[in-house]
Amino acid sequence: MITIGIINWNTSDLLETLITNILAETSTYKDFSIEIIVIDNASSDNSVYIMETKFTDIKLIKNKINQGFTKAANQIIDIMKGEFLLLVNTDIILLPRVILDTYEFIKSHKKVGACGCQLLDEKGEIHLSAREINNLSIMFIEQSPLGRWLIEKMWKKLYFGKIRKAGFVSGAFIILRKEAIDEVGKFDENYYLYVQEMDWCYRAQKLGWEIFYFPKTSAIHLGGKSTVSIPNKALFQLFSDRYIFFKKHFGITKATIYKVMIYFIFFSKAVIFSIFSPLMENDSKKLMWIEMTHLLRQQ
Repeated sequence: MITIGIINWNTSDLLETLITNILAETSTYKDFSIEIIVIDNASSDNSVYIMETKFTDIKLIKNKINQGFTKAANQIIDIMKGEFLLLVNTDIILLPRVILDTYEFIKSHKKVGACGCQLLDEKGEIHLSAREINNLSIMFIEQSPLGRWLIEKMWKKLYFGKIRKAGFVSGAFIILRKEAIDEVGKFDENYYLYVQEMDWCYRAQKLGWEIFYFPKTSAIHLGGKSTVSIPNKALFQLFSDRYIFFKKHFGITKATIYKVMIYFIFFSKAVIFSIFSPLMENDSKKLMWIEMTHLLRQQ
């Protein structure tokens, strides 16, 4: 059996579409058993109503407050019955056989603790859904214009066309082996929204588990639909969670270097926006600076 875990916050239409597609897709698989668990993180839309009227056979947990992705994922782990756990975002569009093919790959490779499929954006372009563990060099390259150009023009072609080991795969669509979860442990709840999959994969590899990218099957990742109303907060949460990762695994010195690097990048961008974007609302500028200050003050 495979447990399919879905974490939802105010994406009722996407949630309904995803579950409908999961049920339709998996119904065509022979001798394939699933359970679906949905965690609703205190949505204010009609997500709960849809679940309670259209999907009454699916396990629904209604959190009274938004617990964030990591705690919600651990709630699923606590009650899952499957030998494997597929965590899938509500902004994922399933392509044919993606669940079955990815599941069969990890099931047949006993040392693989987690794997992810190829993710595409809405235009069909390859999404960077498998990467090496972030270090300062990788962070610098990804943030620089030249680095982003190299990623777009070269890295995608060389890195994303074949089955291979990876440092970590995207939590938007990731299958984890329950045996590995039992040994590695659950997700670190110090991460609120991002980086938890990178942290888990890093810990898993230290214990001998392998992480694989499996591009023989694909899904479309719309990206950021649950955070579209809070883009600034989501961006700063990403960098805050990365700071926690650096501090945890590489020490305070490298974490501080990372923080200074991000401060320089954000400061430069903020100055540029302030000078060249006069139409930007004052409230947006103020929010940018407040959240930057919060990140820099984090210990």
